[in-house]
Amino acid sequence: MIELLKAFLEAKKSPHWKEPAKSKKSQYPGVYYSTIEDINNATTKALSDNNLIIIPAVKDNILSVKLYHTLTNQWIEDNRMLVSEKPGNQAIGAAQSYQLRYALKALLNICGNDDEDDGQAEQAYIDKQVIKKKEAELAGLLINVKEHVLQNKYVADMIKEKFNIDFTSDSLHHVEKSKLDEVVKFIKSR
Repeated sequence: MIELLKAFLEAKKSPHWKEPAKSKKSQYPGVYYSTIEDINNATTKALSDNNLIIIPAVKDNILSVKLYHTLTNQWIEDNRMLVSEKPGNQAIGAAQSYQLRYALKALLNICGNDDEDDGQAEQAYIDKQVIKKKEAELAGLLINVKEHVLQNKYVADMIKEKFNIDFTSDSLHHVEKSKLDEVVKFIKSR
């Protein structure tokens, strides 16, 4: 494997080796990342000048990406499980592209803040999903409380007076969770 490593070091020193561009804008504001094409454009000439080639393959939902030294048949490999959150060929292709990009960065020792950008983007997505879930839970709770309150006009009037929430109104606006929790406690105490 020593010949492959020597060739790789020479490729990294080459004037043809460049930092990959970040040409792709993600769905999250201000987040850009390097595409597979960006990585290839930045490294292929330096790799080929040093008899190195990248060979990706997929078998049994495993992406195998080899950095292969053509003169000695030496290679190193990065293997990644292909997992898709959605069904269908397009989703599988997206998972493959995503994992290939990271496999290339790992094999070629390409640093950058794509990981941070992806992490921030993923965290923003997770935060958004958590907020949506909380809003849905709150809407469900609001509907349940409203149904319960409207069964007794006296309780509805007391809640309107005490909490300034009119459950008899057709235009019941968003109620803060903490205030709704107080209403629930009040109802349970009755």
